[in-house]
Amino acid sequence: MSLSDAAALGARLEDHLTAYARGTVGQPPQPKGFARLFRRWFSYNAQDIEPVHKDFLEGTEALVNQLAAAVAELSAEEEDRGKALAEQAVRSLLAEKSEALPNDRRLYLIAAEPLCAPLLPLLDRDALARQREEMLRITPRRLMFPRQLALLEEMDRLLGE
Repeated sequence: MSLSDAAALGARLEDHLTAYARGTVGQPPQPKGFARLFRRWFSYNAQDIEPVHKDFLEGTEALVNQLAAAVAELSAEEEDRGKALAEQAVRSLLAEKSEALPNDRRLYLIAAEPLCAPLLPLLDRDALARQREEMLRITPRRLMFPRQLALLEEMDRLLGE
């Protein structure tokens, strides 16, 4: 793949994250009245994920994996630009989630954070350290979910800490 292909994948990932956060893609109609009040009582299954959230996670994972493969294939001359694309993707995935977002979307954006793991080895040491510090600034270790902690451990492993 070329640098332009990798850049296009990075842009698609940004668009994917933005569209999901805005709720402009796959937003199911919201029930009204009593249907809204009792919706979960009659249809709730703890194992089910609404399709919009499942599609978001699967799409994010696919785009991250494609971007990681594209950046890894770049020539030595394009390596610095590829690292910048990978860093931007990690930054976008780990960015602070707005409290104004609907709670389910906010939580799924947090759940998508560990999906950036394939990009971590592509970052230089300074960029990885910056991303680690920013992650800890946004979410203190004691408030992290298990998969976030695993991502933090992977960062520590790559940093040799």
